Amino acid sequence: MREPEAAWLGYWKKHQKPDGQKALEELDAMGWKIENPPKYYTVKCPCGSHARSVHLTPSNPGYFQESVRWAKRQTCMNEEEGQ
Repeated sequence: MREPEAAWLGYWKKHQKPDGQKALEELDAMGWKIENPPKYYTVKCPCGSHARSVHLTPSNPGYFQESVRWAKRQTCMNEEEGQ
């Protein structure tokens, strides 16, 4: 059963934490595919070679931004930027 429309943004279920939602939006803007969680979100790079789980309730307060920084460090992202 699908959640009410207010709980959805784009094609993934809205994250319960504002920092988590912001990180998912940044990943989406970079072209990463976001899969809805049973326990974790899964984000996959545009080339399909890299993937990462994004927790729903991490204990590290910087976890969501670290997930975005990790995505930016992937080789396929650097090749697209011409680095």
